[in-house]
Amino acid sequence: MSGEVRQNTSVATGVIATAPTATESASDPLYTTNPEDVGAEWHNTTSGEIFICSDNTAGNNVWAGQKGTWISATRALFGGGYGNPGSGNSNMTTIEYFIIDTLGNGTSFGNLLPMGGSPIYAICASDNGTNGRGLWFGGSDNTIYKDDIQYVTIGSLGNASWFGNISQGVFAPGACSNATNDRVCRAGGVTQPWANTNTIEYVTATSTGNTTDIGNMTASNYGISGLSNGTNDRGVLGMGSSSVAMDYFTISTTGNAADFGDVTAGSTGYSGAMSNGTDERGVFAGGSYNEEINYITITTTGNATSFGDCSTPTDWTTGTSSGSVGDRGLFALGYLSAPNPVGACNILEYITISSTGNSTDFGDFTGTRQASGGCSNAMT
Repeated sequence: MSGEVRQNTSVATGVIATAPTATESASDPLYTTNPEDVGAEWHNTTSGEIFICSDNTAGNNVWAGQKGTWISATRALFGGGYGNPGSGNSNMTTIEYFIIDTLGNGTSFGNLLPMGGSPIYAICASDNGTNGRGLWFGGSDNTIYKDDIQYVTIGSLGNASWFGNISQGVFAPGACSNATNDRVCRAGGVTQPWANTNTIEYVTATSTGNTTDIGNMTASNYGISGLSNGTNDRGVLGMGSSSVAMDYFTISTTGNAADFGDVTAGSTGYSGAMSNGTDERGVFAGGSYNEEINYITITTTGNATSFGDCSTPTDWTTGTSSGSVGDRGLFALGYLSAPNPVGACNILEYITISSTGNSTDFGDFTGTRQASGGCSNAMT
């Protein structure tokens, strides 16, 4: 006897069937592997990890590894915000996703935790990269500023789950992370009654629980935009409403932030922030009713440099990216002013982060959306 266990074709008959065939390879599967069936196995003979296909949609597969690795198309998620009355989603807890490699419109992912049907807006989000967890912090439900933290698994459609609490309810904070090093930070915002805060707090993304204090920003403000160079461990914060300043801090340690430099005069607050991770370029797009896009080299302090322009001036902009591999930055334009139709829009634009130039249309959300939180499962 070999001692090998194989599947029974029928429990009733006891007939022994041939064991299902698994693909053996020295590398992981791709999201474009396209196996014939859900449940297909892939064995990485180098790492020893076994993957099971949970979604074999052509060109958009999802593979789950028994060591915790998720393989899927790089997804950008935008959750929360609010839209224009009559747009179909003005009371917004919805999450939509886009495949960053492929231009197109948004698709429903799920919902943030329900809060009485009210929108969850002025919320921030970040992620732990290819570990595949996206987190949203704070925001407002039109009544109070929330201290909620909630999360999703980016590679798997579904509603958000409860994670823990921020130290206090906060409106319009910013967020960033050191990616697969697993620390996600929340910075700044407004508390109730109206008071700007300068606190920086963190959670460990793969666990659940409440935030822990890191230190303080150089000033208190809201409308913060956060980005980082991923596992290289530097977070940069656009300092928010009516400020051209940027702060930086080391994500994995405790201690206060320090001055990084300034963005251009027009780029004050509510901008969409993104980076190409360990390739070290950070970008701030739009915000405060301007169309300017600025960039920095994250490892080097100093003022930002002009990158190009968004298609139109915008406010309450939200950004995320495909990291160092894809090099593509996405930002939801948010709120438009005259001569555009005034209000939230449904426009998503993109740039190639390592180059310079104006943004290009990527696709549309299913309805108008502003003041949302964006994250992705990008490699850094």
